Amino acid sequence: TADRLGIRGEAGIAFSSGTNTLMRMSSGGSVGIGAATDQAIIAAAEPLVVTADGSSVGTNEVAHFAYPQTSGGLYGMRLRQVVTSGVVNHTFATYNNGTEYASNLVLEGGQVSIGGSSPAFQLDVRGDVAGNYLAYFFNDGNNSNRYGVLIQAGADSGSGTLMGFNDGDGTGVGGITFSGG
Repeated sequence: TADRLGIRGEAGIAFSSGTNTLMRMSSGGSVGIGAATDQAIIAAAEPLVVTADGSSVGTNEVAHFAYPQTSGGLYGMRLRQVVTSGVVNHTFATYNNGTEYASNLVLEGGQVSIGGSSPAFQLDVRGDVAGNYLAYFFNDGNNSNRYGVLIQAGADSGSGTLMGFNDGDGTGVGGITFSGG
């Protein structure tokens, strides 16, 4: 049987090669690519790859978006999934002009790491930034209703530790604590 475009009444549209349905679109707008069903907005049997350069998917990739520049450089983003000891870890990596910046953002068991490979805290930001600060919070509108950072911690009785400070090798050097409600 030749390649064909099939329209099946209210079932939607199917793109087939021989007897294999390669993609289907339901009348409700859902799309299945290589998948047995079209039950989601996009359901894919393989990693979703959207590239303008023809590059392929790598190991454990869930999604890969890429586009080349006229200068010859390649730009894009990869989403990878790795399961270690039953914990699913999703890693976002970007590449700019062919250079990959791995582990830009890691999601693991409800925790987030920026710049690290495995988060140790709910929000774990890591870096090695010389001559500048690692994080910057900006909420300036030249008005008194622009607040900074809220830290809520400690016992309800009014005591606890708000912040801890470590030196470069991780040795504790102080903190901000409070007591008495």
